[in-house]
Amino acid sequence: MVMRLFYFLIFCISVNSAALASGFNSPLKSMGISNPLDTMQVMTAEQALMLDFSQDDEGTLELVFTIAPDHKLYKSRISLTSDADLGEMLMPAGEWYDDPELGPMEVYHDKVVLRVPVYEAKDGEAVNVRFQGCSLSLCFQPVEQTVYLKQVEKATSAPRDETALPEPSTKPGNPYPGNEENKESDAGSSSWGIFAFFALGLGLAFTPCVFPMYPIMSSVVIGKGARSSWRTFSLSMGYVQGMAVVYSLIGVVVAMAGVKFQIALQHPGVTLTVAALFLILSGGMFGLYHLQLPGRYQNAMNAASQKQQGGSLGGAVAMGALSGLVASPCTTAPLAGILMFIATSGDAVTGFLSLYLLSMGMGLPMILFAVTGGKLLPKAGAWMDVVKHAFGFALLLVSVYFASRVVDEIYTNTLYALVGMAMMGYLYVKNAESAPSVLKGVRFVVSVVGLVAMTGFVAVQFAPGTFVSMSTQEDGSVSRVEFEKIDSESELQAALNDAKMNGQAVMLDLYADWCSACIQYEKNTFTDPGVISALSPIRRLQIDMSENSDWKNAFQNEMNIVGLPTIVFVDQEGQELESERVTGYLDAPAFESHIEKVVKPAACQAAC
Repeated sequence: MVMRLFYFLIFCISVNSAALASGFNSPLKSMGISNPLDTMQVMTAEQALMLDFSQDDEGTLELVFTIAPDHKLYKSRISLTSDADLGEMLMPAGEWYDDPELGPMEVYHDKVVLRVPVYEAKDGEAVNVRFQGCSLSLCFQPVEQTVYLKQVEKATSAPRDETALPEPSTKPGNPYPGNEENKESDAGSSSWGIFAFFALGLGLAFTPCVFPMYPIMSSVVIGKGARSSWRTFSLSMGYVQGMAVVYSLIGVVVAMAGVKFQIALQHPGVTLTVAALFLILSGGMFGLYHLQLPGRYQNAMNAASQKQQGGSLGGAVAMGALSGLVASPCTTAPLAGILMFIATSGDAVTGFLSLYLLSMGMGLPMILFAVTGGKLLPKAGAWMDVVKHAFGFALLLVSVYFASRVVDEIYTNTLYALVGMAMMGYLYVKNAESAPSVLKGVRFVVSVVGLVAMTGFVAVQFAPGTFVSMSTQEDGSVSRVEFEKIDSESELQAALNDAKMNGQAVMLDLYADWCSACIQYEKNTFTDPGVISALSPIRRLQIDMSENSDWKNAFQNEMNIVGLPTIVFVDQEGQELESERVTGYLDAPAFESHIEKVVKPAACQAAC
């Protein structure tokens, strides 16, 4: 009977997790780092972000965006302007994309439907729709398209509840094949995300502040007297569900309050503050200090819990709910970190599911202990401290991750390696304390090889001329490619004429401050010593395309600029080397190799 209950429990958790997985969004996808021309045909913004519109009998304007595979439409960059009397645009929730430079951004994929109430409009009155999107490594300029309204004499269209709008989805007739496969892939990764939170909860259950308490808690929840296996299972499951509901509601509240936090995370100061908080949280897991509720609040919660009647389902649920409000020193830091992650997602469903599955993971050992009397669980011991310290190392890695958004790559790589060295050193020391076995030998080899590899990685980061991604000057500042800023058509023509007279090749960089790949060029590629050296014989011009102007728009049309970043090369005769144009992001080694292909023919032409 006991084993049947155990298998039934595992079956229930598996079915619930799989069912919930389809609604879980991971916020966690990254930008590509290769030239998209090498792997895909470059589309224009109008081709990749197709806009269609219609107007129903009530006058409501419907905007339908069909988005090509491997492209995204930014929700925050969709806007309308019109002389007609329009209501607020109703937009369904998108997916959160963690841009490596701009931070969390809400985006749409595949197809999305937006609705705009029209209260009054003349027949044929124009609505200008402005929107912007990106491919894997190419950002489109903001696009403006005009749609035209039917006559609406008065406000016959009432605002509709946004929850009634369809979620972004692929509809029949989508001209871009393959989106269904992408959705299946996303669903698979979401399932792994669901089980990751369950695994985290299971790990927290085996920390020294939680695991030894299960015998005590199970006896209190079940109460005195003999109980059947089914009754024992029901009471312990009720306790876990009470805890799970409290945690899940906290997750929903944090997620709903997290929108401003996502925007704030785009500021370097806020990002570094979050990194520092995770560093502080990790210290709690290493026992440097204890993070928990003040004693008077804990005492009040414990007193309320003791008033509940053991052996009753209602009492078990109430005790579980109250225990969810009192985090132990071992769980406070990881829970705080998970809540920060949920705040960055801004998704209430993600918040609910994340903490629900975390709670189920934490509660599973207690259910097993109550039903089996602890026969299927290991005995408490020093290994629980190892689990606790493992969470400390994980929080350190998260701290470095947030710092990597602001700090140069060479330093964050070094920090990752230092954390890895600490982990391998910890494994070596703990392994030395264990009894001789084959597994001990394996752990010894892993720890020694890991220490050597991490130490070597740190050494080469700062070795002169090897693997250094940035060039520094004597005063410690970072060297980078210097550009002549071009602000008008006349300045551009004068610079090109001067370069031609002096027999110089020209590189013209088109960038914008809203373009993530452009920022990656500035941060990673144009600070590389090899790239700086390779570009030294070339005259370097740069146009800031962040704001539109007549001459910039005309230049883009004339040069057939699809999106940003775009880098144009011109030879000594003033002719563009069309085959060498770069559209999209290239990392430093790839860009340096590309420059060599441009410089060598130019040098030969000058010599010959």
